[in-house]
Amino acid sequence: MEVESVLITVATSAYRLTRHLPKNHALGDQLRRAAHSAALNTVEGFGFSGAKEKSFLKTAYGSAQEAKAATQILAESEIIDLEQGRALWRQLDRGAKMLFGVLRRT
Repeated sequence: MEVESVLITVATSAYRLTRHLPKNHALGDQLRRAAHSAALNTVEGFGFSGAKEKSFLKTAYGSAQEAKAATQILAESEIIDLEQGRALWRQLDRGAKMLFGVLRRT
C-alpha cells in the first residue's frame, strides 16, 4: 500500500533530520522512535486482518500524531531546521491522514 511507503520514507527522513543531535537528546530520540513506530506498526498491521490489524493501525496513527508534535516542537525551538521540519510534518500529516482513511474502512 502507498501508506507504507509514505511512512517508511517519513521514518528515514526523521532519522536524517535528527542524526546531528546527541544520541541522548530526548525529543530527537522520541521523534525517531515515533516515526519508526508509525511505519513498523503499519506494515505489521497489514499482515493481519480484523481486530488485530485495526489495533496495529491505531497504534501507528497515534505514533504518527506523536511524531508530528515532536517535529513541530523541534522545528519551532530551532533545534532542527524550520523548513525541513515543516516538510517532515507535512509528510507525517499525509501519512496520518492515509492511516485514518484505512482505519475508517476496517
